[in-house]
Amino acid sequence: MAFPIGRIQIGSLKAKFTNALAGVVNWLHGKESDENRAISMMLTECATGAKHGWEVRANLLKALYDCPGPEYEFFARRAVGQNVRAITEGYSGQLDAVSLKAIWDAQGGMCPYTGESIELCSTTVIEHVKPLTRGGKNTPGNVVFSTSRNNTQKRDKHLRQWCKERPDLNYWTIRRRIRQIHRKAGLKSENF
Repeated sequence: MAFPIGRIQIGSLKAKFTNALAGVVNWLHGKESDENRAISMMLTECATGAKHGWEVRANLLKALYDCPGPEYEFFARRAVGQNVRAITEGYSGQLDAVSLKAIWDAQGGMCPYTGESIELCSTTVIEHVKPLTRGGKNTPGNVVFSTSRNNTQKRDKHLRQWCKERPDLNYWTIRRRIRQIHRKAGLKSENF
């Protein structure tokens, strides 16, 4: 969707943009989930002049307008949440709803780390295989969906390090699973 700007003055455009953002924040805040509250708080912070504010707002609006249909809404919200975090913390890359849905479909509702069943709900988390804090990128080739328990346990550890701490996990099996998921989703896996 194109946004005709025409001869609108920048001050007027910023005011309209801020009002539109306030509407989105109120809508998100009205939806009772931890994820929506976190996104609305980050957006409110950005709207009040935080660093990278315009970039975050543009990312949110792009995700909302690029969403191909209602079945992608969950993935669009997750993409926005991760992109806001990446932008505000200075990490590279962006996620999008279409890629996240493709990853979810390729995973078949299974956690690639443990093989546990995962349901698409508010506790389903996006896991960066190579942590952002360790040089990983916020790109589709570096993410999978996992259980919140596994995400919490892995934290900012490299996959190989985490597998060494958990004797029930095999690094090579997990690596192969993740690469198969990305290949099936039409993505190229990052090096991890």
